[in-house]
Amino acid sequence: MSAARATLALIGMRGAGKTTAGRATAELLSLPFVDLDASTLRVAVHAGERAESITELFDAVGEAGFRELEAYALRCVLEPGVRCVLATGGGTPERADNRVWLSRAAFVVWLDAGLATLEERIAAGGASRPALGGGDVVREVAALAARRAPLYAALADARFATDGGAQPEALAREIAAAWSSAAEAG
Repeated sequence: MSAARATLALIGMRGAGKTTAGRATAELLSLPFVDLDASTLRVAVHAGERAESITELFDAVGEAGFRELEAYALRCVLEPGVRCVLATGGGTPERADNRVWLSRAAFVVWLDAGLATLEERIAAGGASRPALGGGDVVREVAALAARRAPLYAALADARFATDGGAQPEALAREIAAAWSSAAEAG
């Protein structure tokens, strides 16, 4: 894979399995794993914001402030051209500049899960992420998925369904194979 697209970036809705599949894929490929939420929290600390979680950060700076910090964190990961596996936030591709960065610097994999799966996983995960509409996180999933699906589809180099309890290791092998095929073709 060229330095221009050294990163393997996972996109998709909250609950699609980006972190789990990302860790498994990074381990399989012997690459560093980067969680964009964690990177965004580190950027926020450097910007003078103290938050222990994405929810706290979101509450402190609002959605617009959070998206600015997230975009900066994304550029910090992608710009050096370091080979790694990156799990993005579900809303990361909503910003046009983030889509440009991802398309230039990463092989992008869309992890796609159906609404029932997303709702189940989000409900089981508790309130670790903020609701963007100010209401119930689970209830907003359908609207967010409908809004984001065309963005994910346009950006993705590969797409994998994550419904049905697929094992992370098996999914990691499929993701790695797609990335390897793209590198050989490219």
